[in-house]
Amino acid sequence: LGVVQVDDLLGQQQVVIKSISGLGNIKGVSGGAVMGDGRVSLILDIPGLIALAQTQMY
Repeated sequence: LGVVQVDDLLGQQQVVIKSISGLGNIKGVSGGAVMGDGRVSLILDIPGLIALAQTQMY
């Protein structure tokens, strides 16, 4: 079991998640999205990040 702490939720948006196949398999990242203002955001795989952190701890 893992825990992720978030200090602040800045907002909520509906996005279309695209795979990032050109970068290979990045642990902890599900894909990317182009925001309404043109910025690119990474979509984090929270369960994957927790699993990665747990393997790094032991």
